[in-house]
This record gives sequence, C-alpha cells and structure tokens, in this order.
Amino acid sequence: MPKIIKIGPSTKYVGKTLWEILGNLRNLGVGRIVRRSIYERYPEPTYYRILKVDTLPPPQKTDDARKVRAYTERVFRGRKFEKIYEICQESWAPDFTLVPKSEEKALLEKAEASVYLNKKTVPKTISFPPLLKELIIQDRKARGLPVDEEPRMKLVIREEEDQLYRITQDGEAPSVNYDGGKGTPKTPQLYEIPQLFKEKLNLS
Repeated sequence: MPKIIKIGPSTKYVGKTLWEILGNLRNLGVGRIVRRSIYERYPEPTYYRILKVDTLPPPQKTDDARKVRAYTERVFRGRKFEKIYEICQESWAPDFTLVPKSEEKALLEKAEASVYLNKKTVPKTISFPPLLKELIIQDRKARGLPVDEEPRMKLVIREEEDQLYRITQDGEAPSVNYDGGKGTPKTPQLYEIPQLFKEKLNLS
C-alpha cells in the first residue's frame, strides 16, 4: 500500500461551499437541510433548513464568487430559533454538507430529544479562586470587618441569541452548580500557595 504524505497546512473545513450544493439542487435546494462540519464536535445536532435563496451582485473579488445568500430555519445544538437566519458571509466556507432525505427524519428526532432544548440555570454567585479568596479574607480582617461568610463574586453571563445558560431567578434552584476547586491537576505543587505568600499573609 503506498504511503500517503500530506503537504501543506491542515484545514478545519470538510465539505463544499453552500453554492456548490444549492446550485446543483432542484429549486436551489429550498426545503432541504444542510450542516456545517465545524459544529460536528457537539453531541447535539446543528443544521439549517433552506427557506429561500437570493442571488448576489456581480462579485468584486474572487472569494465573493463563492458566496450565496440563503435564508434558513436554524437549529443550533438541538434548539430551534424562531428568527430566520441568513447565511451569506460564511457561505464561502467549504464545510457545508447536504443531509440525505433518508437521514432527515432521524436528524429531526435527535434534535427534539436534545437535552439542550431548555436553557440550563446557574447560580447568581460563585466562589473566588483560592488565593484571591484568602487575600479578600485577610483584607477584611485588617480592616476589622466580619469574615463569617465566604466571599463570593457575582456571576455575569453575556446575553446572546444562542446562549444555553441563564442566571437563576429568586427562589429558583440552579440546575448546574459550580463549587470551584482545581480538580486533580497533574502538577498540584503549582496550585499550592508558596511559603513566602503564607508568611506575608500570616496563613502559616
């Protein structure tokens, strides 16, 4: 068997451009489902159902000749979005694949059974990193403030359309808890407070 030698940089793209697919389908692929290889890393399905395809003005650059504007119904990690999603700027990427009609039903059923159909809830506050927590406690002691309660920081989540998490409301129990900690690191000595810091903070 001949030895295969790969030459040149590797690529994360696996597939075809969107226009290569839609341009070879009846009615420009309206009603068909396409996927992107960059989202195959998620266990939940991500796909786009083509609703409408528009032509673009004559291209000014070579890369623009590979673009197309498609209006789609978007499902990201099992969550269906009501807003129509436009694919245009990323349509040049050669990582689109057409879902065969024989596989569409299984894909839709997998999306409906996805655990990400509902957003996960996280607590309003989480613990500070260990060293920072000790610094805060020592600072409170130096200023004569009470240190009975553990210092905690407010958790902030950036609001995005495809956000899968949200902050818990009053009286609501979070579905995901983060207790901090370092787990089981390969080099635990790097996470220990050096003796010099212990002496300065009077922790020894």
